[in-house]
Amino acid sequence: MLKKPALKLKSVFIASTLVVLSGCQTMTENPGASAVGTGVAAGALCKAFGGTDKECIGAAVVAGAVTYIYLRNQLEEMQQIENVEAHECVANDPSKQAYCVTMDSNAVNFESGSAQISRGSVNTLNEVADVIKQSPNTLVYIEGHTDTDGSASFNQRLSEQRALSVQSTFQQQGIERDRMQALGYGESRPAYDDVSDPSKKPLNRRVEIRVEGGEG
Repeated sequence: MLKKPALKLKSVFIASTLVVLSGCQTMTENPGASAVGTGVAAGALCKAFGGTDKECIGAAVVAGAVTYIYLRNQLEEMQQIENVEAHECVANDPSKQAYCVTMDSNAVNFESGSAQISRGSVNTLNEVADVIKQSPNTLVYIEGHTDTDGSASFNQRLSEQRALSVQSTFQQQGIERDRMQALGYGESRPAYDDVSDPSKKPLNRRVEIRVEGGEG
């Protein structure tokens, strides 16, 4: 009778480990394809094998760590792209992990007062898209921001249109439309509040990308 719990625990451990290893293998063959949701899958399979809440939480944590490692590697790839700033950030969904990519006017340039992406910015967007494509189950939030030139209502519309332009470029590069959401914040979220320094003002004209997925 004493051996049954041990056997059950062993089965739970093996089942959960198989999910994690399966996720790792897929990351090698098709990077990111299984990273997101591995924690959920491990926890569900653990439950199916009769694991306790404590055991299954542990399985999900291990699987979530795999997701974290993968997203961390992807973040490091983003940091190698010229004129792009990438860092860990808080996900919109607190149960998920995320990293953020900021592309100011040095990385993605628009014609003045326009949502038309300059030809010289396309290569940067393509590089960013190539990294995001490695993890097809992540969600991608594209946020447009402007400086204070022009009216607030004009800047709001412009920021939305610019976010949509980036979304369209990403879609052309193979990122699925239903994975993305374009948002505009106008001049309401400046990167630099003090624009007395003329060199800082263009930095408020930017696009930010939030990539999130997996359990924290």
